[in-house]
Order: sequence, then C-alpha cells, then structure tokens
Amino acid sequence: MLIMYCSAIFYFVDHMGGNTQRLIKLNPLFGIIHNFRRTFFGQPFDMVLLLYTTLFALFTLLIGMFVFYRKQDSFILHI
Repeated sequence: MLIMYCSAIFYFVDHMGGNTQRLIKLNPLFGIIHNFRRTFFGQPFDMVLLLYTTLFALFTLLIGMFVFYRKQDSFILHI
C-alpha cells in the first residue's frame, strides 16, 4: 500500500508543493507511471524521467548481482 500511495497513481504531482513534489519524483516508479499517463493522453515521453528510471534500475541490478555473487556460497545453504 505504501508503494501505491508514494507512486502517484491516483493523483497528479503537479498540484503539490515544491518539496513534496521533489520527494515523490525521486521514486523510480513515478517515472514509469508518469510516462504511461503522458502517452495515454497523447503526449511524448519525459526523457529525463525515463533516463532516471533506467539508470536506477541498472544501478539496483548491479548492486543485486554484486551482493549475490559475494554471498552465493552461503546463499545455497539457506534454501
């Protein structure tokens, strides 16, 4: 539920104050939802948000791979 409320699914962020708007835009799901909403209304992608979301996903993937490869020997014992 927290992810749903922090992702601006049911409300527009443009009507919020400056600090709240910046905080919600840091959420990587906001970029995906915002770009989907823009294409649904016939507007082009917001490339900055798309780039931010892509870089965040790649960074998270690299950290996950690094942690997995460091812990893979002990990981199999817990399964």
